[in-house]
Amino acid sequence: QKFKGHDKSEFTKNRLELINFSRKTEMKNNCIKAFLIFLLPCVVRTFCPHNCVCMEEEELSVECIRANLETIPITLNPQIQILKLNHNNFKEVGSASFQFHPELLQVDLAHNQLVGIQEKTFEAQKILIKLNLSHNKLAHVNNSTFYGLESLKVLDLSV
Repeated sequence: QKFKGHDKSEFTKNRLELINFSRKTEMKNNCIKAFLIFLLPCVVRTFCPHNCVCMEEEELSVECIRANLETIPITLNPQIQILKLNHNNFKEVGSASFQFHPELLQVDLAHNQLVGIQEKTFEAQKILIKLNLSHNKLAHVNNSTFYGLESLKVLDLSV
């Protein structure tokens, strides 16, 4: 039989090929979803910046002490709670430095070369309790510098 100018068996064959292609595509998509759901968090969780020590005990922490860093590592686990970056070579902390780390409880930036912290740098740190900025070269801070630190209990600015 003809089906609008085409052989019905050819139409059925093409339809079956399309269904098979659709199933294969769906299987590939499911494999990708499984990777993202199950494997990617493991990769992200276990990634630790060079010259740093990452620990997953009671609290997720990263220590990059004397690691010769000049910028805040951008590949940190978003769930990090304690971040120790003392004795590095930071000159400024940008407003996006901690944007993706809302779970931070403690940040230690002591003994760096900090001369400036951009406004609203800590906007996402609603639960940060302790911030150590001691032994830096900070000459000027204002209310916008610490915007967002609603739970802050300890702020160390000592020289």
